[in-house]
Amino acid sequence: MRLADLISDIETIAALGTTRRSTIRRALQQGLFEYAASYDWPHYRDLGTITTIDDYTTGTVSVTIGSKTVTGVSTVFTAAMVGRKFRVGTNNAFYYIDAFVSTTEVTLRNDYQGSTASTQTYTIFQDEYKLDANTHKLLDLRQIEDSWMMVGLSYLDMDRWFPDPDALNDPTYFSMIGRRDDRYTTGTVAVTANNRTITGTSTVWLSVPGLSRGTRISIDDTDEVFTVDTIASDTSLTVYELPVTTDASSAYRFFLNNLIVQLRDVPDEARNLYYRKQRIPYPLVNDEDEPDLPREYHYGLVWFGLMVAFGMLGAGKIEQVVSSKKMWKEWIDLQRKQVGIDTPAIDYPRKSVDDLMGAGKGTFRLSANQGYPIWTE
Repeated sequence: MRLADLISDIETIAALGTTRRSTIRRALQQGLFEYAASYDWPHYRDLGTITTIDDYTTGTVSVTIGSKTVTGVSTVFTAAMVGRKFRVGTNNAFYYIDAFVSTTEVTLRNDYQGSTASTQTYTIFQDEYKLDANTHKLLDLRQIEDSWMMVGLSYLDMDRWFPDPDALNDPTYFSMIGRRDDRYTTGTVAVTANNRTITGTSTVWLSVPGLSRGTRISIDDTDEVFTVDTIASDTSLTVYELPVTTDASSAYRFFLNNLIVQLRDVPDEARNLYYRKQRIPYPLVNDEDEPDLPREYHYGLVWFGLMVAFGMLGAGKIEQVVSSKKMWKEWIDLQRKQVGIDTPAIDYPRKSVDDLMGAGKGTFRLSANQGYPIWTE
């Protein structure tokens, strides 16, 4: 069913009229998101790829205690290194790169705390990677180079056992470490009313980490916010929502608050890591949109819409609000029963991280082509 049909049925059943249509429209989108988050539905499973980045060690650097400036000799620093980690020689401490100044100078986020020194070897590396913007939950992560299904650790276990990301190799472990409120604002954009294509000037969208389907973009001059659908080039993308206002040149912001995964070992090659995820459904915003769920389930969203609609009609409709909420929950539970229990045929047992690593012996690795951890001396 189209969004317009769902809204019309809700208005008719609740005798709501058409003056609150925008509220019902937003409520139905929220209902779709709530439905998607309520269970690991198989129809929201998807695949993603992380492309790791080789560590960089070319040339030497000079650093000064208490200073954020790193000066290079025979280096070719790039703007893409902002956000990566920097370490001098064999020091344990690492620092985030905060700004790119030139091919021979970068700025750290925090003051350098080591000894002042020149012509030092160094490493710039990246062990934190953004997942696709539409990722709701990471299900698994595979490292194909060595035919391993990677071991997921909690962020506490990752910090406990690997407090210093110093080992360079193909990664074996991963941990979900949250989100960061990163923004991207380079260049300007042009938006045309009733046209879903947004055109950039002086933009390089294909190389922005985390920019992908589901990223939100805010247009400063029009105060409109859109959801990215496809990225065609460095200067062209399409969005789901239909722009209302035309603007030939405006500042803008991408909200790059994607889920972030940390890897161990630190990648030392450009590799593709493949992951399965529960994705966020496509937005339900335009009259012609159909809900991003199996067609036979579309009408269930009416119960969520009625819950909101009766609530807007006041205290006299409390009974209908309660009834609609009950039907909404029962509709979700019924679908869970129809989907059934969806677990692997073989559930590999796993020892705790303490059991596997606490003795300080051997190595904790994955056996090739097995997909579960084993202990080897």
